[in-house]
Amino acid sequence: MLNQIYQFIWFKILKPVIKKSPYDERNPIKSKERRMLAALRLASLFPGKKLILCGDSNKGVFKTYDIMKQFRHVIVVNIAIGGTIAHDWNIFFKTKKGQKVKRYLNKWNTVFSMGGNYVLKDLMSMAYSGMSTLKLEVPGSFCENVPFIKTKILDKLDDGLVNNRNLKIWNEQVKQINSIIRMVWEPFVINIRDLLRDPYQDTECYWWSLQDTVHFSDVTQNIYVKIVNFILERLKDMDRL
Repeated sequence: MLNQIYQFIWFKILKPVIKKSPYDERNPIKSKERRMLAALRLASLFPGKKLILCGDSNKGVFKTYDIMKQFRHVIVVNIAIGGTIAHDWNIFFKTKKGQKVKRYLNKWNTVFSMGGNYVLKDLMSMAYSGMSTLKLEVPGSFCENVPFIKTKILDKLDDGLVNNRNLKIWNEQVKQINSIIRMVWEPFVINIRDLLRDPYQDTECYWWSLQDTVHFSDVTQNIYVKIVNFILERLKDMDRL
């Protein structure tokens, strides 16, 4: 009930009146720092446990009141920003407001969705350094691994539309990213990839799991909420929440 009240106040009252800062290409997170801090400060006014969703667009898609109000037992704050990589967050944490955000991330339970954009932006060589630094910044965090990309959609496109890259290698790079996530975060890794993987097509997600080539569908978002609520219910039963 408390989470539903929090989400109503955030989505229906506060968020619409808090303007984003001007976009800064060198630090894409900076444009949303006001909203992030407002959401975190609002959550701090509520009693009980907090859960922060942070990272890239596979948490950023959890952006509506209808989906966020479904979480139970904790106040859930979503500060994820689409298109970001770990390096962006590491740079942001060096700023004055970024340090304030980081204090909340270390105070409460934090789940990162991170890594996929290293593949999509052809920045694989930076992935390990960025994510290992992020783990040092928020040492108690969890991280989800990256679901397979829907290459069957991408195969229909001309390779030249995406930096002349061979789209079929992307899922191999996703495997590399997930290996890095295991190295950096294990045992605090949430295995989203296998949950969504079609066992009959080893490097493809189920057709219903993604709304496009990379982003969680509405069905997946609802399943995710149900799984989180189930885990939280069990923790509550064991007096660990």
